[in-house]
Amino acid sequence: IPRGWGLPLSEMFSQMRAEQWMLMIWIAFFFIGAAVLLIFAATVSQGALVHAAAQYFKKMRGLPHASASWHAGLDHFWKLFCLNLCKKIVLALIALWIGVMSITMLGNGSALDRFSFVILFALAAFVGLMLSFIVIYAAGYIVVEEYPFWRAVDEAFKLFWNHWAVSLEIGLVVLFLNILTMIIAIAGVYIFFVPSALAWFMGVLLQ
Repeated sequence: IPRGWGLPLSEMFSQMRAEQWMLMIWIAFFFIGAAVLLIFAATVSQGALVHAAAQYFKKMRGLPHASASWHAGLDHFWKLFCLNLCKKIVLALIALWIGVMSITMLGNGSALDRFSFVILFALAAFVGLMLSFIVIYAAGYIVVEEYPFWRAVDEAFKLFWNHWAVSLEIGLVVLFLNILTMIIAIAGVYIFFVPSALAWFMGVLLQ
């Protein structure tokens, strides 16, 4: 039996050598750096796509200048980052609230509690969808119109409220595509990445 199997994690870590600890620290820095780089690239790309789309529909000829669009996303990085961060925080709070409600309502087992949970879940889904569109509209106001952060959010809310039917129709299509993409991505990660990563990580710990 390889050394380390069957031991608690605390005892397994206590038996690790210095080079193994250094390797784990480097792995942690690698994943942290990759996460930061991914967030940076995703945020700047969001601004670049908004700028490119605005320039294309404004001129309706030729392709937008990639460098100008990238610099537009880069110039508005912090506003877009705060916008997406607020969105993630609100969505996390909604998910936490739904989880708590599912435990309290579905645990009792009554039909009224289950019906109430369905209503609350639908309401939370609507709020999440509305928030996603407000973020998209606000990103447009920030990048294209150069609005300050809070003015962009305010104008985005007004735009959604005045055209809520069209936004919801598009939102359902976007939500379906996002779910499909997430399922494909998760399946790909589990099929190709997780088994090999776990085998390599355990090999490092137990060598």
